[in-house]
Amino acid sequence: MIRSHISYICRAVNCADSLVLYLNSPTRNDGSMLLWDVNKNGIADQKEKYTVAELLMDLEGCKAQRVFIFIDQSYSVTLVKKLLTSNKHPNVVLIGNSRGSEFSWASSFTEFWSELPSDQCLIDYILKNTAWAASSPLGIVERTPGLLNRTIYGAPCYDNPPLTPDEVKREYMGCQNLPTAVWYQTIQRKDIPH
Repeated sequence: MIRSHISYICRAVNCADSLVLYLNSPTRNDGSMLLWDVNKNGIADQKEKYTVAELLMDLEGCKAQRVFIFIDQSYSVTLVKKLLTSNKHPNVVLIGNSRGSEFSWASSFTEFWSELPSDQCLIDYILKNTAWAASSPLGIVERTPGLLNRTIYGAPCYDNPPLTPDEVKREYMGCQNLPTAVWYQTIQRKDIPH
Protein backbone atom coordinates (compact mmCIF):
# COMPACT_ATOMS: atom_id res chain seq x y z
CA MET A 1 0.00 0.00 0.00
CA ILE A 2 2.81 2.42 0.82
CA ARG A 3 4.45 1.88 -2.57
CA SER A 4 1.15 2.27 -4.36
CA HIS A 5 0.34 5.52 -2.56
CA ILE A 6 3.78 7.10 -3.17
CA SER A 7 3.72 6.00 -6.81
CA TYR A 8 0.24 7.44 -7.31
CA ILE A 9 1.19 10.82 -5.84
CA CYS A 10 4.34 10.95 -7.94
CA ARG A 11 2.71 9.92 -11.24
CA ALA A 12 -0.40 12.13 -11.05
CA VAL A 13 0.01 15.47 -12.82
CA ASN A 14 -0.21 18.44 -10.44
CA CYS A 15 -1.07 16.21 -7.48
CA ALA A 16 1.61 17.46 -5.10
CA ASP A 17 3.86 20.50 -5.13
CA SER A 18 5.90 19.15 -2.23
CA LEU A 19 5.98 15.55 -1.07
CA VAL A 20 7.39 15.00 2.43
CA LEU A 21 8.46 11.53 3.58
CA TYR A 22 9.65 10.88 7.11
CA LEU A 23 11.42 7.53 7.32
CA ASN A 24 11.81 6.08 10.79
CA SER A 25 11.74 2.32 10.94
CA PRO A 26 14.05 -0.56 11.74
CA THR A 27 16.29 -1.35 8.78
CA ARG A 28 18.47 -4.13 7.47
CA ASN A 29 22.15 -3.45 6.80
CA ASP A 30 21.35 -2.91 3.10
CA GLY A 31 19.02 0.00 4.00
CA SER A 32 15.78 -1.98 3.49
CA MET A 33 13.05 -0.70 5.78
CA LEU A 34 11.25 -3.33 7.85
CA LEU A 35 7.60 -2.38 7.87
CA TRP A 36 5.59 -4.90 9.87
CA ASP A 37 5.48 -8.61 10.49
CA VAL A 38 2.10 -9.34 8.93
CA ASN A 39 2.24 -13.11 9.26
CA LYS A 40 3.88 -12.89 12.72
CA ASN A 41 6.62 -15.38 11.86
CA GLY A 42 9.48 -13.12 13.02
CA ILE A 43 11.07 -13.14 9.55
CA ALA A 44 11.19 -10.13 7.25
CA ASP A 45 9.52 -11.52 4.15
CA GLN A 46 9.71 -9.68 0.82
CA LYS A 47 6.27 -8.09 1.25
CA GLU A 48 7.18 -6.89 4.75
CA LYS A 49 10.09 -4.67 3.71
CA TYR A 50 10.60 -1.64 1.49
CA THR A 51 13.98 -1.68 -0.22
CA VAL A 52 16.04 1.35 -1.20
CA ALA A 53 15.69 0.32 -4.86
CA GLU A 54 11.89 0.19 -4.52
CA LEU A 55 11.75 3.63 -2.88
CA LEU A 56 13.93 5.15 -5.60
CA MET A 57 11.84 3.44 -8.30
CA ASP A 58 8.65 4.86 -6.77
CA LEU A 59 10.16 8.37 -6.64
CA GLU A 60 11.76 8.23 -10.10
CA GLY A 61 10.54 11.11 -12.24
CA CYS A 62 8.18 12.26 -9.47
CA LYS A 63 5.91 15.05 -10.72
CA ALA A 64 6.10 16.92 -7.40
CA GLN A 65 8.25 20.05 -7.60
CA ARG A 66 10.26 18.83 -4.63
CA VAL A 67 10.44 15.67 -2.56
CA PHE A 68 11.82 16.00 0.96
CA ILE A 69 12.97 12.75 2.56
CA PHE A 70 13.68 13.07 6.27
CA ILE A 71 15.55 9.91 7.15
CA ASP A 72 15.94 9.02 10.83
CA GLN A 73 17.04 5.40 10.74
CA SER A 74 20.08 3.15 10.59
CA TYR A 75 22.00 2.33 7.41
CA SER A 76 20.81 5.46 5.59
CA VAL A 77 24.16 5.65 3.79
CA THR A 78 22.84 3.16 1.19
CA LEU A 79 20.05 5.54 0.20
CA VAL A 80 22.44 8.51 0.20
CA LYS A 81 24.92 6.78 -2.11
CA LYS A 82 22.25 5.64 -4.56
CA LEU A 83 20.62 9.06 -4.59
CA LEU A 84 23.96 10.78 -5.25
CA THR A 85 24.61 8.62 -8.31
CA SER A 86 21.07 8.87 -9.72
CA ASN A 87 20.15 11.15 -12.61
CA LYS A 88 16.46 10.33 -12.18
CA HIS A 89 15.83 12.18 -8.90
CA PRO A 90 16.76 15.86 -9.44
CA ASN A 91 13.88 17.10 -7.27
CA VAL A 92 14.64 14.88 -4.27
CA VAL A 93 16.29 16.33 -1.17
CA LEU A 94 17.47 13.89 1.47
CA ILE A 95 17.84 15.27 4.98
CA GLY A 96 19.44 12.69 7.20
CA ASN A 97 19.89 12.46 10.92
CA SER A 98 23.65 12.14 10.46
CA ARG A 99 26.60 12.14 8.13
CA GLY A 100 28.37 8.89 7.32
CA SER A 101 28.65 6.61 10.31
CA GLU A 102 27.64 9.30 12.83
CA PHE A 103 24.27 9.31 14.52
CA SER A 104 21.87 11.61 16.34
CA TRP A 105 20.95 10.95 19.95
CA ALA A 106 17.56 9.51 20.91
CA SER A 107 14.80 11.63 19.37
CA SER A 108 16.87 14.80 18.81
CA PHE A 109 16.36 14.71 15.02
CA THR A 110 12.59 14.42 15.36
CA GLU A 111 12.48 17.12 18.04
CA PHE A 112 14.58 19.46 15.90
CA TRP A 113 12.18 19.24 12.96
CA SER A 114 9.01 19.22 15.08
CA GLU A 115 9.93 22.75 16.22
CA LEU A 116 10.05 24.04 12.63
CA PRO A 117 7.56 26.92 12.23
CA SER A 118 5.26 26.29 9.27
CA ASP A 119 6.29 29.55 7.58
CA GLN A 120 10.04 29.07 8.09
CA CYS A 121 12.28 28.60 5.06
CA LEU A 122 14.01 25.22 5.43
CA ILE A 123 17.52 26.49 4.63
CA ASP A 124 17.12 29.42 7.04
CA TYR A 125 15.97 27.07 9.80
CA ILE A 126 19.02 24.87 9.29
CA LEU A 127 21.41 27.84 9.24
CA LYS A 128 19.72 29.48 12.24
CA ASN A 129 20.22 26.31 14.25
CA THR A 130 23.80 25.57 13.27
CA ALA A 131 24.69 24.86 16.90
CA TRP A 132 22.26 21.93 16.88
CA ALA A 133 23.44 20.81 13.46
CA ALA A 134 27.06 20.88 14.67
CA SER A 135 26.33 18.87 17.82
CA SER A 136 24.09 16.40 16.01
CA PRO A 137 25.47 16.16 12.48
CA LEU A 138 22.96 16.69 9.72
CA GLY A 139 23.47 15.09 6.32
CA ILE A 140 21.84 16.87 3.39
CA VAL A 141 21.79 15.74 -0.23
CA GLU A 142 20.33 18.44 -2.49
CA ARG A 143 20.99 17.64 -6.15
CA THR A 144 19.22 20.74 -7.49
CA PRO A 145 20.20 23.97 -5.70
CA GLY A 146 17.38 26.01 -4.23
CA LEU A 147 15.00 23.20 -3.29
CA LEU A 148 15.48 24.07 0.39
CA ASN A 149 14.55 27.71 -0.27
CA ARG A 150 10.92 26.87 0.48
CA THR A 151 8.84 26.09 3.51
CA ILE A 152 8.16 22.44 4.26
CA TYR A 153 4.79 22.95 2.53
CA GLY A 154 6.46 24.29 -0.63
CA ALA A 155 5.44 27.91 -0.07
CA PRO A 156 7.93 30.58 -1.14
CA CYS A 157 10.13 32.02 1.60
CA TYR A 158 10.75 35.54 0.43
CA ASP A 159 7.51 36.78 -1.13
CA ASN A 160 7.07 40.52 -0.94
CA PRO A 161 4.56 41.15 0.45
CA PRO A 162 4.61 37.92 2.46
CA LEU A 163 1.71 35.53 2.12
CA THR A 164 -0.91 35.76 4.83
CA PRO A 165 -1.49 32.68 7.02
CA ASP A 166 -4.83 32.15 5.21
CA GLU A 167 -3.10 32.26 1.80
CA VAL A 168 -0.46 29.77 2.93
CA LYS A 169 -3.11 27.43 4.29
CA ARG A 170 -5.31 27.73 1.20
CA GLU A 171 -2.54 27.51 -1.41
CA TYR A 172 0.09 25.23 0.12
CA MET A 173 -1.10 23.15 3.08
CA GLY A 174 -2.87 19.82 2.84
CA CYS A 175 -4.51 18.43 -0.26
CA GLN A 176 -5.41 20.96 -2.88
CA ASN A 177 -8.06 20.99 -5.56
CA LEU A 178 -6.47 21.84 -8.87
CA PRO A 179 -8.23 24.54 -10.91
CA THR A 180 -9.38 23.19 -14.28
CA ALA A 181 -7.44 25.92 -16.15
CA VAL A 182 -4.14 24.85 -14.54
CA TRP A 183 -4.83 21.19 -15.29
CA TYR A 184 -5.70 22.03 -18.90
CA GLN A 185 -2.52 24.12 -19.38
CA THR A 186 -0.40 21.25 -18.07
CA ILE A 187 -2.06 18.78 -20.44
CA GLN A 188 -1.54 21.19 -23.36
CA ARG A 189 2.19 21.57 -22.53
CA LYS A 190 2.61 17.79 -22.53
CA ASP A 191 1.13 17.59 -26.04
CA ILE A 192 3.54 20.16 -27.50
CA PRO A 193 6.56 18.43 -29.12
CA HIS A 194 9.91 19.47 -27.65
